[in-house]
Amino acid sequence: MKKIVSFNLAGKILLGAFFLMLVLHVLILSQVVPENIVWGGQINDDQSNLLPVEIIAISITLIFNNL
Repeated sequence: MKKIVSFNLAGKILLGAFFLMLVLHVLILSQVVPENIVWGGQINDDQSNLLPVEIIAISITLIFNNL
C-alpha cells in the first residue's frame, strides 16, 4: 500500500486543525465572529447560552487534542 502522507505530517495537520478550531471558538467568544452564523443559528435568540456552549466546545476540543 502506498503512503500518501507520513504519520508525522498527519499529526501536524491534526494539531493545526485543532488549533484552528480553538481559535474559532475564542473568536466567537470575543464576538469577532457573529454568533448567529454558528451553532445552527440557535444561539441567536438566547445570548445566555453562548458562554456555556462555547466553554463546552473548547473543553471538548482540548480533550481531543490531548488524546
